[in-house]
Amino acid sequence: MRKHMGKMEKAKRYIKEHYHESTLSEEEVSAAIGMTPICFSNMFRKKAGQTYVSYVRRVRMEAAAKLLRETDQKTCVIAKKVGIEDANYFSVLFKKQYGIAPSVYREKKVLVCVAQKVDDKEMLVSQALEYLKENYQDPELSAKTVSEKLNISRVYFSSIFRKVTGRTYVDCLKEIRMKAAAELLEQTQEKTWVIGQSVGFEDGNYFSIVFKKYYGISPSEYRQTEHNSKMEREKNRV
Repeated sequence: MRKHMGKMEKAKRYIKEHYHESTLSEEEVSAAIGMTPICFSNMFRKKAGQTYVSYVRRVRMEAAAKLLRETDQKTCVIAKKVGIEDANYFSVLFKKQYGIAPSVYREKKVLVCVAQKVDDKEMLVSQALEYLKENYQDPELSAKTVSEKLNISRVYFSSIFRKVTGRTYVDCLKEIRMKAAAELLEQTQEKTWVIGQSVGFEDGNYFSIVFKKYYGISPSEYRQTEHNSKMEREKNRV
């Protein structure tokens, strides 16, 4: 376990040092830390709770958001600086992550405004959300765990979390886990119970119940629907 965690940290560090290279690949990273691509892929998905592709995409989008906030560089230039040659594809990925186009993000300066106006409560909640995104795969993750990391009481944490986000801690954690599960269903052929464990559910049946309640269909139905949609899109391109 400790050996894999060491390799995982090396992989993340390598990615953060090379994400700007458009040729960066899973094979390159696995070779850099001394693992076969298959073993690396399995380890990464298990430890990070997401695929290598999803992680690299997030790193690149966060770097792009920083450049949009701090510079006046054109979108096409920023896209290349974060390793994406196609500016249109970059815009699609950015909007998928942040919900708005790069140009709109820059105009609104969303994160800058938040950073300027944020108070102590909002800062604590922001730190809590970041912690959730990094540790949602831990089945023992709880409001108590997060509040202890922030050095505040669980009752106070639950109170400010709901006040700032308008939602409960449980609802936010569930959303993070469900989105991660949906992405794994789309991008991998892992069994449902394995994906459930990857996003913090020890009971595969309970995971399926929560997933169906969230998306309206079972994990297997979701995967099939996404597969059919992908096939249809590819067919239309021909």
